[in-house]
Amino acid sequence: DKLMALSGALSAGPGADDTTGDKAPQAASTTAVNLTTLGSSTEQPEAEMAIDFSPLALLVSSLYNGNYKTFFQSLASVEEQFLNQDRYLHEHKSWFIREMRLRAYQQLLQSYRVVGLESMANDFGVTVDFLDRDLARFIAAGRIPCTIDRVTGKGVIETNRPDDKNKQYQDVVRQGDQLITKLQKYGQAVRLRGSERA
Repeated sequence: DKLMALSGALSAGPGADDTTGDKAPQAASTTAVNLTTLGSSTEQPEAEMAIDFSPLALLVSSLYNGNYKTFFQSLASVEEQFLNQDRYLHEHKSWFIREMRLRAYQQLLQSYRVVGLESMANDFGVTVDFLDRDLARFIAAGRIPCTIDRVTGKGVIETNRPDDKNKQYQDVVRQGDQLITKLQKYGQAVRLRGSERA
C-alpha cells in the first residue's frame, strides 16, 4: 500500500467500501522514489543515477568482523565517495573519521589486556608512529582507558579497565554525599522556620 501511494495510485483507505478500491488504477511496476527530492519539482526524473553503497556495507561488515585493515581502507573510500561529495556531510567529515577510528581502537583494545603497538599497527595497516600519535590523542582526552609503554623498546599498550565494584562504590559514596547535603539543607530550613515562630 505504501509503494502504491508513492507511485501515485489512488488509495481507498481502511474505511472505504470495496467498490472504491476497484476503481483505483493498478501500478504496472514498483519504482524507487528518491525521498530527498520528493516534492522538490513537479516532474519526476525518469532514471536516477544508481548509488553504490558497497563501501558503506564493507565499512560496517569489516568493523563487525574485526578486519581492521579492510575497515581503514573502506573508511578512506567512504570519505572519498560520500563525505567529500555531500555538501552537508563534508563539514563533519573529520569528526566522522575520528569517531570511527576511535570505535575500531576501542573494539580491539576491549578484547585484550595488553597489546603490542607493532602488532596493532599491522592489524590496522598503519605505521607505528601514526598509531602512537592517534592513540595518544584519544588517551589524553580520556576516550580510551589505556597507557602506552614505550620504555620496553617495542611499545606495549596496556588497557586500564575500570573495576565494576570500584565504580559501584564511587557511585554509592557520591549519592550518599548528595543525600547528606540535601538533609542538611532541609534541617537548616526547618530551624529557620522554627525560629520565626518563637
